Amino acid sequence: MNHVGGNNYGIIIGGNNRGVVTNVVPDTKERSTETPVENGTDASAQTWTYDIALSYASEQERTVRRVAAILETEGLKVFFAPDRQGQFAADNMIARFYRIFRYQSRYAAAFVTEDYLRKDYTLYEAEAAQLPDGHGRKNRLIPIYFGGAALPGLDSDICFVRGDGMREARLAEQILQIIRERDGGQ
Repeated sequence: MNHVGGNNYGIIIGGNNRGVVTNVVPDTKERSTETPVENGTDASAQTWTYDIALSYASEQERTVRRVAAILETEGLKVFFAPDRQGQFAADNMIARFYRIFRYQSRYAAAFVTEDYLRKDYTLYEAEAAQLPDGHGRKNRLIPIYFGGAALPGLDSDICFVRGDGMREARLAEQILQIIRERDGGQ
């Protein structure tokens, strides 16, 4: 897998798409009640529950918690699971996180480590964020790679950040920069 580009992130070139999770959303009716709402006819005017959802292995919770706090300070609505534990009692977590990462978040940042790659939940979250969001919008995943770990089989248009050696403020700034560029420099 190769990458090109500047600004500490690049475009991944090549790779085969992994199989995606298709059976975790119980039914279309439930999914449709949780998709973003369009304001008018312009799909770019959608409203989302979250600006960004953060996917990570529990071993990185301390770092990701700090990144979440910085992103919130910058005005983003952040999904950080430990802050929402009370909302998930008796829920099917795979189905709930699938909806959050696919339909309810404009973007998803995946903090990819070797621990991340060994866990089913984290891989489901990353896969859900790569699927179209119900309005045909793709390219919402922002992978952040640590220690040589990388998500296998990403689409060729996915930007990523090399996070090794970066402090939380720099990681948050990289995420914000990618979001601004994808949103057209806003």
